[in-house]
Order: sequence, then structure tokens, then C-alpha cells
Amino acid sequence: MRQIDQHASSEPLSALARIAAQKSTLEVEAGNAAANALIGLTEAHPPAAAALTGVARLDLERALHAGKTGGAGKRASKKTKSRLDPASVGPDPSAQDAQSNLNALECAVRLLQSALDRARTRASGGEDEQTTNVVHLGLLSLGVLRNINAALPAELANHVRISTTHLQAYELQHALPCLTDVLSLYGAEWQWTEDLGAVQREESATSSGAAQKPADVDMEGSESADAGHIPGAATANGSDLLADEEGQTTTKAGQAAEDRLGILQLSLEIIAELLGSVSSSGLSDAVQDRAPDADADADAAMVDDEDAQSDELEIFDALDEDEEEVAAEARITSSWDGKSFSSHPAARIIDSSLSVNLVGMATQCYAAASQCQPEASARMEGLLGLSSRALSVVSNLFDGVAPFAPLPPSSPEAPEHMSRWRQVFAQWRTTSKPLLQTWCDSFDLLQAVLSASTKDQLEITSACLLVLYTLAKLHEGADLPLAWHDQQPNAVLVCLSGIASSATSQSVADDDDASRAKSLGILSIIARSPSLEMSLRGEIAQGVLQILESVLAPDRSIGPNTLVAATNAIIDTFADETSPYDEPVFRQQAFLPRLRKVVGPVKSLAKTIDKRTDGALRALADESTTNLRAFVEYRNGLGY
Repeated sequence: MRQIDQHASSEPLSALARIAAQKSTLEVEAGNAAANALIGLTEAHPPAAAALTGVARLDLERALHAGKTGGAGKRASKKTKSRLDPASVGPDPSAQDAQSNLNALECAVRLLQSALDRARTRASGGEDEQTTNVVHLGLLSLGVLRNINAALPAELANHVRISTTHLQAYELQHALPCLTDVLSLYGAEWQWTEDLGAVQREESATSSGAAQKPADVDMEGSESADAGHIPGAATANGSDLLADEEGQTTTKAGQAAEDRLGILQLSLEIIAELLGSVSSSGLSDAVQDRAPDADADADAAMVDDEDAQSDELEIFDALDEDEEEVAAEARITSSWDGKSFSSHPAARIIDSSLSVNLVGMATQCYAAASQCQPEASARMEGLLGLSSRALSVVSNLFDGVAPFAPLPPSSPEAPEHMSRWRQVFAQWRTTSKPLLQTWCDSFDLLQAVLSASTKDQLEITSACLLVLYTLAKLHEGADLPLAWHDQQPNAVLVCLSGIASSATSQSVADDDDASRAKSLGILSIIARSPSLEMSLRGEIAQGVLQILESVLAPDRSIGPNTLVAATNAIIDTFADETSPYDEPVFRQQAFLPRLRKVVGPVKSLAKTIDKRTDGALRALADESTTNLRAFVEYRNGLGY
């Protein structure tokens, strides 16, 4: 009788459990849809951010009229100008509603943390659909909080609290660790990338006409438009499974891999936005004293990279292009006191090996993409995009702290407080092992890409070079390893010189031109290393000058970015005539008379850059031309 009672009660309990599970799934899916909508509403839109967080309409209007918003870059301020109409916001939100909104977002983040904890107990993360949806919900909620922090003026964002923590501090203490945990967990076992190609190969071999339905991005919240949706993905509900059991397993594994790729993409997007604020921490005063031409090489190198890296350039290039916006971005000062750079938020992030892990992710994704069959082009593009995005996050993290690094000899003497900051930065860089590890790993990836005969290598090549260039800028006046393991001697110089010297080829594509400019920038910094052999220093300088002398050839086959980079490399390297390498290199090898011959042709070639279509590049070229003429005149006055 007792056994019968238990059996009788098991069926309704089982049904209730299924109903509860279905209800939970629907709630998470609805949350994803709502979070997706909030992402769109809050991006660069202060009124929406204010409505969610309880900021009074008049306070918002007053703060906006007092100055620009303090968000994550020019994109925010530009959109704000055209969309700000406080009268259209409606009544002020109540404090209770605002707290409920923030509590809901925090709850989603806590669910994300719990999902990650559960996933750690398995061999790999995110294997079931419910966990995947919960992770997406948490990531989208973090994205909403990032948009809020970016959209609100600094004085208003400072009053937004998650529980008892200020929003800025919450991002550092909770959001960033969550995001790095996602990358660590979902990128820990890279065998899953094989399923991305396996699905395509299985489908192609089984049925070339099999119908596939794109994943429902909006409702599931699995990907955003900026996260790089991978077209042609099989749906998670199994409607597109192959007929046989083996095919069904493969397709489910492939969908899980697609979901995993989307999670990594979304995490990288949010990290990129967040690091824009963290890296510029403490720069509100520093940028006012920064040499205007300190990063002309970087600007020239990246002018033609906008198609491949438009999002990160919009966020981070403000350091070079708009000092006022950088001052507005310097909102997360955290605990950095200016005495030890190791306590700077960006330094703590770098020392946590985030950059090493991201380069490792990029390497694994590129390796997986290179093994994809031709018919798996969509998935290969997704992997290559993930690899490139991971590298761009690294380069932007380093570029954000570059203003703290020592400047090249051509820069004017810095004010006392900036000199002190650069001293503490120089002390920190000598102890940061992840910096050098990232340098080595990035170059290893670059060599792997260059050795592969694939047409899709250009974007990854450019991304690797940008990481190496930003790292080189951090090591101005210091030594960097030029070979390791079983590499040939001076492998870095051999590789970069090969890229740079190809600038005199008959056909100079824009992206190739930008890559060559980056290579020249790296080589010029290495040429100023204190321990570099004099013969190598001379070889680098000779190579740069020969590239510049190509303007004397009838076809003048040198790209505009390369022209600017080569000009700046000569000026930066030999600006100090008292340097120990000036006499054996610049004077003994008769650089001055050769430079006299190129001043006019360089100026003439710079004028061929169209101001209307390439205004920024033309300005850089004009500036470098003026500096070259002044440099030659100064050297003429010295007589050497």
C-alpha cells in the first residue's frame, strides 16, 4: 500500500517539476528579450539611462548643459547631441522603481555568477541550453550597466548604486571578474571549436540542400548585432537535426559551439567598453600636458584600420584625437594614488594575465579557423573575427595606459608631475611578466599567420601588429626580447623588417600600408633600445631611410601611412644628437644629405592625399612633413 502511494504521487510531482522548469526557461528567455531591448535603449542615450536609475529630469538636463557626457568615447557624445530632448523623457522615475530596476539587473548578474559556479563543476561550461540562456542574460545585464555608466554625466553616475556599491566600483569589483571568468571558463577547453567546422562538414556531406533556420538572437539574447552573429547556425530546439542519431549528436554539439562563440563575442564587446574607462583612469590632468605628436605613428598606422576595428577605435582613439573627451572618460580613479603604478586599475588587470589569456584565445581561434574546410566559411569567419576582436581588446588596453609611458626623444620635456608618473610606470613595467609574455605570444601568433598561405590572414596580421606596437610604446627606452625558444637570432627584427620593406612594392593596398606603418613604428622603438647592438641599430635606420627614399623613384610606390611612419621614425630616433648611436649611425652613414633630398618629394607626396576623403591622414602627413623640414634645418645648423 505504501509503495502504491509513492508511485501515485510521483507522476503529478514529475509534471509539476516539468512545468516549473518550463516556466523558469520562459522567464529567462523573457529576461533576455527585455535585456536586449534595454541594451538598445541605453546605448548613448542619457534620458533612458536616467529613467532606469532614478535620475531627475532637471538634474540630467542641468548636467548635460554643463558639459559632455562622460562615457566610453566619441560615439556616445556624438549621438547624445542629436538625441537629447529632456522634455520627451516624461515624468521623473520614482526612487522605488529605479531601485527595482537596478535590483533586477544585479539579480541577473548573480544568476550569471551562480551559473558559472555550476559550470565549473563540469568538464566544460555552458553545455545545457538553460545555463547558456542564464549566462546570456547576465552578460546583457552587464552590458546595460556599462551603457548606463557610459551615458550618464560623471556627477550623476557617481550617485548610482548597486546595493551599497557605486556603479563605477561595481564594474571593477563584480562585472570585470565575471567577464574574465566567462572568458576563462568558455575558452578553457578549445576542443569545442572543432564542432563548429564539424557541423558544416557533416551537413555538406549528408545533404547539400538541408534547410537551416537562423538562431533567434533577439528572443534568446544569445548575441547582439555588435557581437558578430554567425549566420547559418542550427537552432537549439533540434528542429534541424540530421536524420540519423550520429548526425543529431553532431548538430547539437555544433549548436552548443555556436552558443559558446556568441558568449565569448558578447563578453569581449563588454570588456572592450569597460576597459575604455579603466585604462584612462587618472588621465584628466595628464592629457593636458601630453605632447600632441607623441602618437603620430599610431594615428597614421590606424587610419586605414577603421573597417576592421571601427568599434574599438571609436572608443579608445580619443586619447590621440580629443583630449577633452579623455578628461571626461577619466571617471574610474579607484584606489590609484599616483605613487605606485601597480595599484592602477589597468595595471591590476594586466598583471592578472588577462592580456595573456586573450592572446591565447586569439591563437586557438585562429588555429581552429585555419583547419576549417572551405564550405565552413561562415564559421571560419566567426572564429577569425573572435580572434581579431580578442587582440584588439588587448591593444586597446595597452594603448589606454600608453600616456603614462616614457616618450620618445622628439617629444618636449614633460611637466614634473607627468615625469613622476612616467617614472613609476617605468618601474612597474620591469616587474610585469604578463607584458613580456604577451609580447612573445603575440609575435608567435604573427609568425604563424604569416607562414600560412591563406587569404584571410590580413586582419589577424594587422591585429597582431597593433598589439606589438602598443606594447612597444610601453617599452620606450627599454629592451624587448627579439628572439626566444628555438627561433633564429633577432627573429622579431627579421620579421618586421620584411613587412616594412615590402612598402616599396608596386601595389600598396590600404590595409597592407597600415601594417607596414605599424612595423616601422615598432622597429623605430626597438632601434632606441639601450642594449641593442649598434650594427642592428644601423640596419634598422638604413632600412627606414631607404623606404623614405622611395619617394625619389618615378612611381613613388609608398603608401601614405608608411610615408608618415617612416618620417616620424627618423625624427624620433635621431632627435637627440647627443645619443650614443647618433655619431656611428646618423653621421657616419651620412643620413643628413640623403634626408635633404627627400624633404621636397615627401611634401609633394603628402599633398596628394585628398583632404576631403582622408582628412585625418592628410593632417598627419602635413605635420610630419613640417617636422621633417624643421629637423633637417636643425641638423644643417649643427653641421651634421
